[in-house]
Amino acid sequence: MSIPVIAAGGIADGRGIAAAMMLGASAVQLGTAFLRTEEINASDSYKSALAASGDSHTMVTAMASGKPARVIRNRLIDQVSALAAEPLPFPAQMGLTRPLGESGDGDWMVIFGGQSAALGRALPAGDLIAVLAEETTARFKAFAE
Repeated sequence: MSIPVIAAGGIADGRGIAAAMMLGASAVQLGTAFLRTEEINASDSYKSALAASGDSHTMVTAMASGKPARVIRNRLIDQVSALAAEPLPFPAQMGLTRPLGESGDGDWMVIFGGQSAALGRALPAGDLIAVLAEETTARFKAFAE
């Protein structure tokens, strides 16, 4: 009996997909890679913050939503994380943090995203899938040569 392994976390391009598959994954799951696509209902400030982030610009905290989640560090996250108080349970904590981001200021919004956020692309989701397939195929071909 074989158990399928689905690789997830930090995968946002064909290189990562190919690497996971070559290491034995049966499939991959991408999340953050799609956060800058046209179909995502997020502000330009949100998408810009994702594009500008690096792999060391994220942290896991419950202070954003009430449940542990990876977010892009910004002024809001740094300040609420420095508080000694426990967050409210999910989703009540979002009732406190969400209104701060309504101004569109990237320093004061909760920006959910993984360590691969900067690798996301501002494309329609279907086009992103096509690009990912092309990149993955190219990596497999390069490996086979």
